[in-house]
Amino acid sequence: MLFLVGFLLGVIVGTAVTYIILKRHELQSIVKSYETRIRAIEQMRQAEIKNYEEKIRLMEQEYQEKIKQAKNKSLATSRSVIKGQVAEQLAPFLPNFPYLPSDARFLGNPVDYVVFNGYTAVKDEPDSGVDLEIIFVDIKTGRASLSEHQQKIAEAVQNGRVRFEVIRPEASHGAPR
Repeated sequence: MLFLVGFLLGVIVGTAVTYIILKRHELQSIVKSYETRIRAIEQMRQAEIKNYEEKIRLMEQEYQEKIKQAKNKSLATSRSVIKGQVAEQLAPFLPNFPYLPSDARFLGNPVDYVVFNGYTAVKDEPDSGVDLEIIFVDIKTGRASLSEHQQKIAEAVQNGRVRFEVIRPEASHGAPR
């Protein structure tokens, strides 16, 4: 009987020790599995971070390039405007200007010149028989075109909506125009 009790006690203790060892082994396997998953997730996270960092770097490069392009465009536009302004001022003195520089009056805005074609001849010789002509002139360089406002002025002139007035401010005193 003692043998049987010892045997049963040995079986119970052996089973318990085996159960504990197997549970510990199973727990270690689960821990290793989760550690592997965590490492994989961390690697994916690092890859995503690198991907985002690369995207940010590319966006910064693109931004810098766009800034550079905008500066270049701004400089080119500025140069073009300055060239146009110089051309406007010098136009009457250039060989292809079809009128006498002394007949041209610079306005600058909304048109560059009002040319009183024949004015110099009439002024120098009143009996010259020259008919005076008034011309609105705008100087354009490159591919520049008339602004919307300038087009409206050209349309008004072409449709004959032009007149001459004499205004005497000292006599107006609220009189309607």
